[in-house]
Parts: sequence; structure tokens; C-alpha cells
Amino acid sequence: MLLIRNYDLWCHLSDEDYAELKIEHHVMEVPKGEYIYFEAYNHNKIYFVKEGYIRIGHLDADGNEKISEIIQKGELFGQFTLEKSNLNGEFAQAYKQDVSLCAFYIEDFEKLLPLQADPTIKLHRSRINLASDTRIKPLFERAAEAKRYFAKTGIYQINHGMVIRRPIFERHPWAALNIYNAFAKARGDVIPARDTSLLRHFEPGLIGDDVRKALATDPMAYGVKGNRKVLETITQYVHEQGLSARRVALEEMFAPSTMDL
Repeated sequence: MLLIRNYDLWCHLSDEDYAELKIEHHVMEVPKGEYIYFEAYNHNKIYFVKEGYIRIGHLDADGNEKISEIIQKGELFGQFTLEKSNLNGEFAQAYKQDVSLCAFYIEDFEKLLPLQADPTIKLHRSRINLASDTRIKPLFERAAEAKRYFAKTGIYQINHGMVIRRPIFERHPWAALNIYNAFAKARGDVIPARDTSLLRHFEPGLIGDDVRKALATDPMAYGVKGNRKVLETITQYVHEQGLSARRVALEEMFAPSTMDL
């Protein structure tokens, strides 16, 4: 599932831009309780919520509804699949009240993105569990591929980042550095306990100096300096894949006080 929150779709489009794009869309008025999509119909579109609320959910193995998201006014969502019969029960339903939507085809939505000056897009994974579907298998053996990729690139993929809203940072510029220091201190408090617990294995030789050396290398270091290579690789991929109009510099994303940490 694609989910884009707090995003003004039209904020950078003039009337002339919109007319030139010749974007095909239509407004949907959906009564409370009716489905926007369920299983095999009305998927592979983008929906912009003009008014109302949408429940996103799926059916579990026993046929019970499991709700994963509540979509609100001003947000976009959609479900994409290559097989019309393979949504695994995921649905979008008008919730609390009648809903007004603007529906786009994927190709038309893609025309809008390059015109956005500074899109802030958050993608949320679908919460459907495909582990029980025997048709879904990894392309590569996970452990072996992770080892090969790290040996080749030195990159252990970043999984999380800390974000501060710009107005908050401008009012309290010390916040970024204090947050970094808090995380660094927490890690510093944990490592001695780890080393103490491993001592009983080191002393009798159950694990050797090669393990000590490996543990001295932190594949998940905090800060920009320790992650510059992977961060710059991410910005390169994001631009190459058309998700940003240009390659964004790290200096534009991270607080100046944290660039050398």
C-alpha cells in the first residue's frame, strides 16, 4: 500500500500547469460504509481524500477484519498489485461519514511529482503478512546476500532516522545535538554490559580475538560522519529512481552541529 501524509498535492501547480498536464481524474462521492477497493476492483489508482475518513484493513485467515490505517483529509493512498486476485483481502472503506475522493491513474499522478518543489512523502508498508503465501519467496538467501553486499560495499543499510520539524529546530537549535548525545550515551551505557557478559566466553577461549576485533567495528554507528557513505548512496538512488528532482546534499537535511559527529 502507498500512503502519503500531510501533502498538498496542488500547492505548486498553476492553472496553466494543470491544463498542460491533461491529467485525467474524477471525483468520487462514497457513502459511509462503502468500499473504495476490496480485493480485485478499483486498485492500481491513487486516491486523494478531499473530505472524510478512510479505513484501510485486511481480512485475516478466519475472515475477521484487521484495521491497519485511518486515512484523513489531505492524504493520499492506493493499492497496487500485478495480480487482480492477489490483494489478500486488503480493503479501503469510507469511515465515520460520507467521503469525497479524487482518483488518479498512476501515470497521471507521476506527472505531478516532478512539479513539486519540495515534496515530503512518507511511504508506509502494507501490514499484510505474506509469510504464509507459498508463492512469495525471497530472490536471494538473506544471510548470504547481506554478507556479500557488506563485503562488497561496506554498507549496512540504515533502517531508522531521527527527524525534527524545521520550525522546532529553528527555535531550539540545541535540540539536534542533545538528541544525538542522548542516543550516544544510551549506547555507551549498554556496551560495557555487553563486554562484561562476553568476558566468560573470552577468558576460556571459547571466542577469540577475531570476535573482539569484529565487535570493535560498529556497523550501525550513530551520526552523519559514520554513515556518510550510506547516506550519500541513498540520496543517489533516490535521485536516480526519480523520487527527487535532484540529488539532495546531506548539508540540506542534517543540522550543521551534527555534520561532524
